[in-house]
Amino acid sequence: MLFCIDPDHLDNSSSSGYSVNVSANGAGSNTLQALNLAGSVIPTSHSLSQAAISAGFTSTAQLYGGLAWLSQQLVGTSNTLLQQEYQAAIWQLGDYTSTFTVVNAPQGFNSGLVTTFEQNAKSNAFTSGFSVVTDANEVANGKNAGQEYIILTPEPSTALLSVSGIFGLFLLRRRKSAESNPA
Repeated sequence: MLFCIDPDHLDNSSSSGYSVNVSANGAGSNTLQALNLAGSVIPTSHSLSQAAISAGFTSTAQLYGGLAWLSQQLVGTSNTLLQQEYQAAIWQLGDYTSTFTVVNAPQGFNSGLVTTFEQNAKSNAFTSGFSVVTDANEVANGKNAGQEYIILTPEPSTALLSVSGIFGLFLLRRRKSAESNPA
């Protein structure tokens, strides 16, 4: 699953598409958060977002782990309002310029819940099972307009369990079919 974690967008008119960097578990030096801390993007805050600092995040890899956890929570609910609150938490934590604001919030939108989600993301941050996909041209772009995504990948044990379950269902169906059609 692919989740947008940056509220800004790249203006790219190239017909060849985008060049990207993939950082396993958010640990790469070419993520937007790492480039910001290094002063390689404009504007540069040289720090995590105020929301991330308030929630207790201290590193870019930890922040990406929190964003991955929030992405999993977002996909795990069918409640549209909760999805919007999870997305707001993701964008607010990831916006190192600390300028993200929710506009035209729907009725019932709870900004206090967004803050709670951000704090929960810190204590539940993933350490594995995801990758960060970052626009490789961010530095050359010269502005905070890169796009970044989190890809959640199933743990090997989860994938193995799913495959074995499907195989088991196949064998069960085959056995029932053989019992109902004796030769």
